[in-house]
Amino acid sequence: MKKDYEDIPGTYVFDADRSREGYHLNQFCISMRLQKNRDVFNAGEAAYLEKFP
Repeated sequence: MKKDYEDIPGTYVFDADRSREGYHLNQFCISMRLQKNRDVFNAGEAAYLEKFP
């Protein structure tokens, strides 16, 4: 469903839909703050990324 504000030139409006699109990427990035998560990621990238569909 197209929203009225989608055609503002040069602008990406951050709304709930766009928030949901980036949720898993954001959660992955937040998880990388902890050394233990970075170690698990380095041990098996594909397996770790399965947590973030």
